[in-house]
Amino acid sequence: MTQDGTRTILAQRIQAALLGALVIWAPLPFASFHPWAESVIHIVAFLLLAVAAIAGPDPRPLRGAAVPAAAIAAVAALGALQ
Repeated sequence: MTQDGTRTILAQRIQAALLGALVIWAPLPFASFHPWAESVIHIVAFLLLAVAAIAGPDPRPLRGAAVPAAAIAAVAALGALQ
């Protein structure tokens, strides 16, 4: 198996594990509101996005979205720091 094939399989397994954890965790904190619990959901969702972006087959078509995505990430980081 090639290096890229192994990386793709590993990325798919990481995505499946994170998605499973998110599906199991998501309904739990909403019985009572805790900001840290909602933050966990946001962090796992971001990690899923990051793994998908890194392991994607060809990132060239997504380069046009880099600046808007960075702006949204900056706003989210500012909100997290408040």
